[in-house]
Amino acid sequence: RSMGRNGNISIKEKHQLFLMDLGSNLKKIRKEKGLGLDKTASLSDISRTQLDSIEKGISNATIATLYALSKVLDVKLSEMFKF
Repeated sequence: RSMGRNGNISIKEKHQLFLMDLGSNLKKIRKEKGLGLDKTASLSDISRTQLDSIEKGISNATIATLYALSKVLDVKLSEMFKF
């Protein structure tokens, strides 16, 4: 990680770390629920590629997408952010 002038990581890097943590947590929850990538994506009305990108921290999910995923995974939306 590159450091800013004050020794902190940049906001861009914090954003990327947040997306990676969120995606990792989503994948963990999905697997705990025994759901595959294809099934979860289909039930959430998103593409498999989009869900895979979210789980890898590559794609920035909308609130609507996260809400749909929370319903499919049967967790509160706030649970997705507990990492």
